[in-house]
Amino acid sequence: MRAGWLRARSTIWSPALVVAALVGLAGCGGDDTFCNQIGAVSGVGFVFSEVVAAHPGEVLRVEACVEDTCETRRATEQRPHNGMRVAPDLLQDTSPVPVTLTVSTTDGDIVYQGRLTVQPVKSQPNGPDCPPTEWVADVVASGTDVLQQERV
Repeated sequence: MRAGWLRARSTIWSPALVVAALVGLAGCGGDDTFCNQIGAVSGVGFVFSEVVAAHPGEVLRVEACVEDTCETRRATEQRPHNGMRVAPDLLQDTSPVPVTLTVSTTDGDIVYQGRLTVQPVKSQPNGPDCPPTEWVADVVASGTDVLQQERV
């Protein structure tokens, strides 16, 4: 009987002791800030699902540019999410930057062309006192050549 009580008690206290030890170790070094290890990549995110959906059955060529840095990829309606991020090293602060998005058919016919100046937003995914810091902006292509900045 006593052995069962001891075994039950030790399983109750073991997790508590582990948590107490971790909390105690977290306080070592004089800094009480706990930082996750979430990574961050600066850049402008482009979402163009609506443009692709307007051209069913077609393979489209998408070119997204931030200033003079461009990336190109193919897009089809079969992809669950049509988007991309451009210029990871270009954005360093909240300075406005011009962006363009051009979508064309494989024959070269332009089906969408949007331009916009975006203002990046500071983001710290691990918290305000933890690195890293990223500068991001998100834009969505919709309508006829309408490119809008979304709130991050």
